[in-house]
Amino acid sequence: VCALFGYTPNLLIIIYVIFALYAFVIAFTRLTSALTTLVPDFSNLLGILMQLFFWATPVVWSVTKLAEHPTILKVIQCMPFSYLVTAFRQAFMGGNIITAGHGIYTIIFWAVTIFMYVWGNHVFKKNKKDFADVL
Repeated sequence: VCALFGYTPNLLIIIYVIFALYAFVIAFTRLTSALTTLVPDFSNLLGILMQLFFWATPVVWSVTKLAEHPTILKVIQCMPFSYLVTAFRQAFMGGNIITAGHGIYTIIFWAVTIFMYVWGNHVFKKNKKDFADVL
């Protein structure tokens, strides 16, 4: 479909985005699985937060609609979900999420992902002995 409209998908960026998506999903699930096991009410909060992040992420709307609200635009662009959605769009529609004007968002994405992974591992290892009692 992209080729019909004159866009050539960038295979290297698609591979990078898939790798980034896997890294984020692993970090996110590592953190949330440990927290959900220890605090059962966290699963209810997680469902609400996931729905909120879905509607706050430019999946079904364009981020250009926030042009007159620069503070909200910066916050939305710093969210990891927005980074991944924008990266997939740019991979198929032309553009480079890694460097072309989005370098700071790449750094923020990887910092958040690494922080979540390290924190998730810490929580998981610290409470590993309690999982058998809770489950």
